Amino acid sequence: MTSVLLLAFSVIGVGAILGSFVATFVRYRSLPATVPVSFDSSGLPRAYGPRPAIFFMVGIQAFTLVVEAFVVSQTGSRPGGAVAAVLAAGVIAAISVLLTCLQLQTLAIALGTRTRTTNPIVFIVVVSVVAAAGVVIGSVYRS
Repeated sequence: MTSVLLLAFSVIGVGAILGSFVATFVRYRSLPATVPVSFDSSGLPRAYGPRPAIFFMVGIQAFTLVVEAFVVSQTGSRPGGAVAAVLAAGVIAAISVLLTCLQLQTLAIALGTRTRTTNPIVFIVVVSVVAAAGVVIGSVYRS
């Protein structure tokens, strides 16, 4: 069961990153010379950077997959390691999906079809809830 979950979470994470990259690549030529790179607490852009900076989020997402691969390789053979690997993959998949949502919103803002992102607090709360659920599930599974 853990290997199925690990595969499912990995597919979700990779799919989110590929979706983010494809959407960014397809829209790249339509983007203005400067794009939003930072947002305030209400979701409004507060800083702009050059057009290539739009790929920074995709780079962060790719880095999360490297972290996932490292965690899975380090924990898989240890006692309880399969559960830890699944939890790490689940949290990273959730983060990848949230970062993809943020990337799509950033593209929409840069193209002028949206004025602000979803409140960043929503992203933080969702990731925190997923992480907390992972800890609870992991502790229940081990006992």
